[in-house]
Amino acid sequence: MLSSINQSNKKHLKEVNAEVGLIFNNVSNYPVHTTAKADQDAIYIEVWPPVIHLRELKALIDRGRELSDDKHVILSAYLPSFKQTEGYDQYDQTAAENGALLTMATIFASGGYHLLIGEENKVLTEAYYPSYGTMSNIFIEEVRKYYDFIVRYGKLLYDHQLVDLSFVYTGGINTEISFQGEAAYTPNGDVNTVWTMVKQLPDYQIIHLINLVGLEDDYWEHGKKQRPKKQKEITCTVLIEKEVNGVYLASPDFENTEPIKLNDQIVSHEHGKAIQFTIPTLSIWDMVYIEFVQ
Repeated sequence: MLSSINQSNKKHLKEVNAEVGLIFNNVSNYPVHTTAKADQDAIYIEVWPPVIHLRELKALIDRGRELSDDKHVILSAYLPSFKQTEGYDQYDQTAAENGALLTMATIFASGGYHLLIGEENKVLTEAYYPSYGTMSNIFIEEVRKYYDFIVRYGKLLYDHQLVDLSFVYTGGINTEISFQGEAAYTPNGDVNTVWTMVKQLPDYQIIHLINLVGLEDDYWEHGKKQRPKKQKEITCTVLIEKEVNGVYLASPDFENTEPIKLNDQIVSHEHGKAIQFTIPTLSIWDMVYIEFVQ
């Protein structure tokens, strides 16, 4: 029923403007199981409780990508931390911006897009957009770098061939990819850990690290009093089956989005051959990609 309605609507819209797009608003992720296959241009999800944790945003994106082979997932995840509350003229600007970067990093590393910015660099804080927050000049530049980053590395973030191996290669009994550093490294997205995500393409292995160390909570809506505790000198060991062309590090938290080539060495591994390299620093979000010889 919904699919036929979408097709009818799109047909009429195309008659008015051939370049028009059509999306359906899946409020609280419903009914994405139906709309994912419908004739629309993206999977658009308006996020509400009980989806409150950062890791639950990834679950929404994973499900949307799983249901649709060729549509991108957009999360309308409003940030009430930027909203002025009754009786108060201001919100905690710094905390709101700290929290926003963690939410953006989670959504982008998971392979989704984030509806966040309205007119004149305003942050959307609730549905129907009657309320918005203002970004500081420093935060405007940070957001621009995050957006530049996802454009530059779109293939490694959004390619529909990407396979998520986070719970197969890291954490628990898995030893394919291991990390050594001051913090704990897990694929679960828990507070006071570095959250690891592993994706794979035919010619690339992609490792995302999102820093959750020192946070008061992992609620995506909340501001954060402080940014995560910076991590340094993270040693990563990766089991390999192909010849490696190079190991590269990139981050929207760096001065620019240029990739940095990391020094790597071949080391022994209980299951074969591995490469080892060191990530010098992690602020909020780092992405390592290993390029294999084609």
